[in-house]
Amino acid sequence: MELLRSVGLDKVYHRGTGDYLFYYDDNGEEICVLDFLGGYGASLFGHNHPRLKEVMSSFLENDVPFVTQASVRNNAALLCEKLNDITRSRTGKNYVTTLASTGTECVEAAIKHAEQARIDKLKIMINNIRKDMIKIVEKYRRGEIRIDETITKNVPAGVTFSDESLLSDFFDDLNRYNRHVSQKPPCFIGLSGSFHGKTTGSLKLTYNREYREPFELLGIDVCFIDDGDTVLLEQFINDSCISLYRPFVKESGIIEINEIKIPTVAAIIIEPIQGEGGIRIISRSFLVFCRQISLLHGFPLIFDEIQCGMGRTGTFFYSEQTGVCADYYLLSKSLGGGMTKIAALLIPEDLYQKEFGLLHTSTFAEDDYSSAIALASLELLETEKGLMNNCIERGTRLVDGLIIIQNRFPGVIYEIRGAGLMVGIEFCLQDESSSRCIQAFSSQEFLGYIIAGYMLNEHGIRIAPTLNNKITVRLEPSAYISESDCDKLLKAFERLAEILYKQNAYELTKYIIGLQTPWSGHEIKNYRKEKVEIPPYVRNVAFTAFIVENSHFKLFDESLSSYTDEQIGRLLEKTYLEIDPQLFEQVLVWSATSDVVCLHSIPLMINSDLAYKHLRTGDTMVLKEKIDIAVNTAAQCNCSAISFGGYTSILTDNCTDIITKDISLSTGNALTAGIGIEALRAAAADIGINLSDSSNCLAAIGAGGNICSVYCEIIAEKVENLILIGRKGGNPSRLDSVAAEILFNAYKDIIRKHCPGSISSEDNVVFKLEGIAKKIEGTEAIKRIITEPVKSGRIGMLLLDELRNEMGDFFPITITTDLNLIQKANLIVSASNAPVPVIFPEM
Repeated sequence: MELLRSVGLDKVYHRGTGDYLFYYDDNGEEICVLDFLGGYGASLFGHNHPRLKEVMSSFLENDVPFVTQASVRNNAALLCEKLNDITRSRTGKNYVTTLASTGTECVEAAIKHAEQARIDKLKIMINNIRKDMIKIVEKYRRGEIRIDETITKNVPAGVTFSDESLLSDFFDDLNRYNRHVSQKPPCFIGLSGSFHGKTTGSLKLTYNREYREPFELLGIDVCFIDDGDTVLLEQFINDSCISLYRPFVKESGIIEINEIKIPTVAAIIIEPIQGEGGIRIISRSFLVFCRQISLLHGFPLIFDEIQCGMGRTGTFFYSEQTGVCADYYLLSKSLGGGMTKIAALLIPEDLYQKEFGLLHTSTFAEDDYSSAIALASLELLETEKGLMNNCIERGTRLVDGLIIIQNRFPGVIYEIRGAGLMVGIEFCLQDESSSRCIQAFSSQEFLGYIIAGYMLNEHGIRIAPTLNNKITVRLEPSAYISESDCDKLLKAFERLAEILYKQNAYELTKYIIGLQTPWSGHEIKNYRKEKVEIPPYVRNVAFTAFIVENSHFKLFDESLSSYTDEQIGRLLEKTYLEIDPQLFEQVLVWSATSDVVCLHSIPLMINSDLAYKHLRTGDTMVLKEKIDIAVNTAAQCNCSAISFGGYTSILTDNCTDIITKDISLSTGNALTAGIGIEALRAAAADIGINLSDSSNCLAAIGAGGNICSVYCEIIAEKVENLILIGRKGGNPSRLDSVAAEILFNAYKDIIRKHCPGSISSEDNVVFKLEGIAKKIEGTEAIKRIITEPVKSGRIGMLLLDELRNEMGDFFPITITTDLNLIQKANLIVSASNAPVPVIFPEM
């Protein structure tokens, strides 16, 4: 839901008819949307087709029961008969159909049937071997056949034969071995890029590791093969084989043992056009090879046509266009007419396991409602002869128009793929010459969703990325889509391509914060730029931090300059959870000695307001994860070190929470403190302030922080009066600790002056006290501690307590949360982590 909200896809569609969906905007106005997504291919007949509505209404009006298990369900039978007729006309075989509710259940049924068939064949083979053994033993006992040393020629390890009188025992050992190896788990073959669902079995056949990894230990074993990799396919099948051992009698009457290699592959399953894999067509040559090798080894070839079947590509099964027939066919999605959930597994009669109908059942499968609507959907395809032709013609119109756009704006569209009304548009990955904002979307697989949001909100057209290839968006409208609607989509895509070509992140993202307006064809400003070449010999370092102010985002991406600062803040609030740190800039930095390094800027795509909000609520895990990503990104850029700025140091406990061996880490605190102190000294000198004058006072805002506490400790060596200012509601003990550390440092300077031998110092140098040390030198507390030493770890806190009591109003360190007290100071340092200004003119 967060993803949908961040890219403006969180619409509530209350009505759908034909190729259009409708939702209410924030003003209550009904908005019409042209649906080119089509339910991920399920809405082949559009939304609420009148004929399908009529069927559904008649069932409701006539009180037809929904669940009538353990009875004859007429519509399910008619549907299976119709599917058999359709498939037989294409393959010449009769089929038994198993109905299910969803595509993924259909895949599960195919997995189970394939394994049942494999196991049954193995059982029959092992039983036949056992029968052969019994016959051979009887013949041997009658003296009809003989044994010689060749009987042990092909015997598996662990099985021995030593005495002719023990032939029956020898065969028993072989039989036990055969039964044992037959228990090896099955394996399945899938294709790289495949998507078959997300239930346990179908998930294992789904290529995307993001979906599989949490459940890696569950379910079946699968080998993924690339389209065309016939060598690996054959090798895997051979490696999967088990060996069964079968005795036979040669013509000479001698008993020998045959080794029979049996693959444990239960099936190979293929989407002839991969839907979620990016609308990729599997090559005909590879389909032909898979058909041949499955026949050779005796396991089924399964075609998952759940998304590409039902006429969407111009033929009922897409695989018809390849001339390759499978053993099993899987259908779903459009089979339900976009109005009900139904799936079908079709298996040839000669391969169907009769017990499967009892072993695999489902409460909701075969219901009359779904079956009747599926039957009506098939009848629509049959009676409306032009539907499949329309899929071909409209698909060709779309592809031809997209190719023109691809050529007009090079470097935007990588490839256009598909068949009929199943079209995929893969966009080019945006490199470092691109808009930094668009580059971030692209590299993090977010661009497809941004494009979908843009098309919906700016042009009223609904599309979406594919699940396994998120840089590819799909077009799967209904078979009734009109020429004018195809032209509307092409016109919108031309505008999108121009925006991406000109690297205009503002035009691409303004809809996210509600700035979309009816398209007027206004000119798109061009921010395209040349790629910066980085010399190969430079050393690489990196810096990461949150962006301090919204306006700073314009420094990284000029195309955001059309936004106001407030609008950038709204854009960030919508998207920051989805966008990871990204390489935004590479700057070559030369030293005075002509050494050069390349500084990689890898900011977190979040402003200081949002970072501060997370920091104060304690909800910091998401930010820490993004900091980890920034570190990994720097390492991938071959950076030897990365420095932490902004809140990143605070969030990681001065980098100590980051565990890495690939790159050095630096908080940047020392450099920041050093620069700040030098700046204060320079500013004081410019206006004639001598830091050592007793009248000077330093106010330190954020004194409890890592950086400001260092300011205080160092400046206290010169300045005699300090005001340590902390955050209201903060931990007061932290300021006490800073004050104690300052006093302890002052004590050490006093010891250095009075007892030179106790602390290393340069010989013959008169040590002059300044700052806080000078102010407290003559106090009774100092005199007592010098003469009565205490543990060094307690000196600072002890001095803090005693000097407060002894010096009263003259105590040189004030601890407060009142920012107005800076008016008493003529020197001010501020290192607050507040995301807003804390010092104002009236102070």
